[in-house]
Amino acid sequence: MRNTYFIGPWKGMGAAMEDCAEETGHSVAHLLRIGADRVLQEYHTTGRVSASKTVREPKAGRPTGSRNDRRGNAPPSTLDKLHRASLEAREEVNRLRTTWVQFVMQNGEQGKLAAFAGGRGYGTWLRLKRAIEREREAVEKLAEARVALTPSGRR
Repeated sequence: MRNTYFIGPWKGMGAAMEDCAEETGHSVAHLLRIGADRVLQEYHTTGRVSASKTVREPKAGRPTGSRNDRRGNAPPSTLDKLHRASLEAREEVNRLRTTWVQFVMQNGEQGKLAAFAGGRGYGTWLRLKRAIEREREAVEKLAEARVALTPSGRR
């Protein structure tokens, strides 16, 4: 089989990276920094990985980071931060909502009512309720910032 990721018929790419790391003595994180495609292809063809040559420290005196980072230009805008915060809040709500739905499916209507009354599942319900409130606040802040940045309040 000429697949570059093929190391065994039962192994996926993650298991192949773990085997490669185990046999070469490098950490999986180090091999991933080098690049999974190159590492697995080299490991598949030669049986080893020359990892030390590919990840080099920056030369002495050479600045690291992008040019904008060094100049101090283009910091992340407030709008970007607010957008990211609202997305993170939405992800948390979705995760907790899934947990709550699983709880209700396992325990039925009686379990749901018991959770509302402070019984088993109360913590999950409370976390979901607070996460929904945090998401609402994050979306409101983002909307206010967008309105403040546009002269007419419309785009």
